[in-house]
Amino acid sequence: MLNKIKNMLLRHKNNVSVILILFIAIGVAVAVQGYYKYKMTPEDKVKKIEDVLAKKDYNKARNLTEKYLSGDEEEDYYEASLKEYCTKLINECEDHSVGTKEELNKYKSQEYAKKQVVKKVKQEEQQGKLEIIKIEANQQNYSSKFCDVEITVQNKTNKPINYVKLNIFYFDENKNIVSSDWTNDSSKILPNAQQKITKIAEMDGWKSVGAEIEYYK
Repeated sequence: MLNKIKNMLLRHKNNVSVILILFIAIGVAVAVQGYYKYKMTPEDKVKKIEDVLAKKDYNKARNLTEKYLSGDEEEDYYEASLKEYCTKLINECEDHSVGTKEELNKYKSQEYAKKQVVKKVKQEEQQGKLEIIKIEANQQNYSSKFCDVEITVQNKTNKPINYVKLNIFYFDENKNIVSSDWTNDSSKILPNAQQKITKIAEMDGWKSVGAEIEYYK
């Protein structure tokens, strides 16, 4: 009987020890979490998030952002701004399969350079393909207040052009722009063909007229 009681006490003691260990472990975990959430500076929190992001563990980085940084501007505007920064950084890094702000900026720079090259190529391809070959301002027979600005363009491509948009500029005697306008034309212009595009303009003191091609297709 005595041995039975001793065994029961021993088991009870072991159970108590296990429970105490669990409580201690939970307490340590809570303390660690509290330290990370409240004791670290905002910059430390961002650094820890960025360290995880550098490993391209995007979901974990998001979880840490939610855990460490407050999204409430009234509670902490600075941390709310950092949370917005981290969230945006994580999303952009994931979109481009990179892990750091430096890698993201490098990617954006490369993409920008590529776009500039493509833009330059397109401009070179279009340059000289549709040209303005003549601009005339002819006063109307039926009105002294208006004239017909006639802009003749020539299609020097090997494909038909179905739409043209022109910008028109009116100059004084010193070649200063005093007014501007625009016109368009959707007549088909065959390869090597010319097309006269007319715009009615008021004779309000300008001395000469110029034009440029803004767009065609």
